[in-house]
Amino acid sequence: MLSSSSTRSKVFISYSHKDAKYLDQLVEHLAYDARNNLIEYWSDKKIAAGAQWREEIKRAIESTKVAVLLISPSFLASEFIAENELPPLLRAAEKEGAIILPVIVRPSNFEDTELANFQAVN
Repeated sequence: MLSSSSTRSKVFISYSHKDAKYLDQLVEHLAYDARNNLIEYWSDKKIAAGAQWREEIKRAIESTKVAVLLISPSFLASEFIAENELPPLLRAAEKEGAIILPVIVRPSNFEDTELANFQAVN
């Protein structure tokens, strides 16, 4: 459960750049809710030129209430995701009630990973 002092409120979208077309489709689906201030989502496409991108990702993860993971072989193969995004997201799920929503965008061995503990959505 989230504590009342929690600052987690955003939707963080994690994906492999090889799956950018799926990110674009998801963002299109979220556009109405975002425009009406019902949700605020973040992906690395919101990082401005010249920004310290690692710090931007870290801050976004720290404010994540819901993490949407676009699962594919490329996602699972990504060393950056495995080392820098998943550990803090999984800790936030365990300790602060953040929600992990895997979305299978391409067939992969998702069932063999620790992410399979979370119910996937389509």
